[in-house]
Amino acid sequence: MGRSAKAGPRAKPAARKLLVNGIAGGITTGRRLGEAAEEARLKAGDLLAEAREQLGEEARPPSAVGVEEATA
Repeated sequence: MGRSAKAGPRAKPAARKLLVNGIAGGITTGRRLGEAAEEARLKAGDLLAEAREQLGEEARPPSAVGVEEATA
């Protein structure tokens, strides 16, 4: 077996720190991606509303999308 019991405790905190830092980075990246996706959705909604207005149609507010389907 020849493995020293003292080597394990030194390696575990370093690996744990790397894992925690990686997970924290993933959380931060996820938040940024979520914010960017929401911003893109809002911009697309604005463009769609402007295009409908140009065609003479009444643009629905973004919150009304899918409401008709839910109440039907």
